[in-house]
Amino acid sequence: ASLPYLAPDQIALPETEGVDRWHTEDNVTTGRYVVDDYDFRKPKADLQSQQANPLSDEHGSYEKYNWQLGYVNGDEGNHYSRVRLEEEQTGSESAHGHTTIRAFAPGYLFTLTGCPRTADNREYLIVGASYQFQSGGDASGSSSARYDTEFLAQPTSLPWRAPSITPLPKATGPQTAVVVGPAGETIWTDQHGRVKLQFR
Repeated sequence: ASLPYLAPDQIALPETEGVDRWHTEDNVTTGRYVVDDYDFRKPKADLQSQQANPLSDEHGSYEKYNWQLGYVNGDEGNHYSRVRLEEEQTGSESAHGHTTIRAFAPGYLFTLTGCPRTADNREYLIVGASYQFQSGGDASGSSSARYDTEFLAQPTSLPWRAPSITPLPKATGPQTAVVVGPAGETIWTDQHGRVKLQFR
């Protein structure tokens, strides 16, 4: 849907719906993401993968490096580098706004029109919103219901990725385990000389 930017002199018109407050911001992000890993079965294999998408000339050469994500083929590495770069660049361009429209929620798209800053007149994805509802009405039958929505949006020209917040599993100290295997085997190993452990 297309929504107009409402100048201060238009906000007082109750029948006009649009965006009445609008503020944009740019953040410095990396322009290149590099991942790498190691496969003990192919020690000379080059598993490094990188994705580049510089968003600015000034900071486009900034690079982030991530080692050992747990992949063993190049296709997985390409996927990781692309997704992680998109995650890093989420929020590099964002906009904060206010509207009184009720049907405004994360995941919705809208196109801003009529903004004095013409570069802002484009399509956006709503990535966050907070609501304040005020119900009016009294014994006389008058109503002063109001719906306020503060929202966060980003241009649809940039992919949106949720942040990676799940921590990797780590052993924080000594662990006790027993070597296990098929019955009758003293020490059983696989084709790579590894043993199987059962943690207590």
